[in-house]
Amino acid sequence: MQNKILMANILNALAFSAPEPAEKSQYPLTGKKIAMIIAERFFHDREFAELKIIVEHAGAEVIIASNTLSEATGTLGLKIKPDILISEILVKNFSAVVFIGGPGCLRYTLDRQAHLIAKSVPKHRKILAAIGLATFIIVDAGLLKGEIANGISSYNIMANDVAVTENEVRRLGNVIVANGSGAVTKFGEEIIFSLSK
Repeated sequence: MQNKILMANILNALAFSAPEPAEKSQYPLTGKKIAMIIAERFFHDREFAELKIIVEHAGAEVIIASNTLSEATGTLGLKIKPDILISEILVKNFSAVVFIGGPGCLRYTLDRQAHLIAKSVPKHRKILAAIGLATFIIVDAGLLKGEIANGISSYNIMANDVAVTENEVRRLGNVIVANGSGAVTKFGEEIIFSLSK
């Protein structure tokens, strides 16, 4: 029952479109493009839907990428049609690349293409962000060695020489990590702040 209520709230939120930007100061992400990468199956509905709404209301254009162009399904049943394949992401064309969590995202922890994208984002001086389980993707890409990341403590994290903090959201240079769906709002705010500089 609780999942049905949460799903209804997500779908209701998605039904609202972002307002047309009036001026840059009011909508600081006007002209910015954000790639949001989701898994084909079992991406985190709330992390995706709420973050999409937050950045779109700030004026950003969101492009959804996945490992398939077929309809992707979230853990609670949210259906999303990706715009592009993850292999089609040209980092230079985006202001930020965001990996969305959920158990399905773990397929990207061993995905060469996902690692190449993750490594190239900071090199292009863009923002790389990951939430929840998606933090493992950038850890496995070797981007947080010797740093402190948010997320779930696990052998995966410790084996890559990454410490864990209890902070909900943390920025490390051009990399932003958040520890799960409860931090979506703060995560979105940090992305907006970082892209507004």
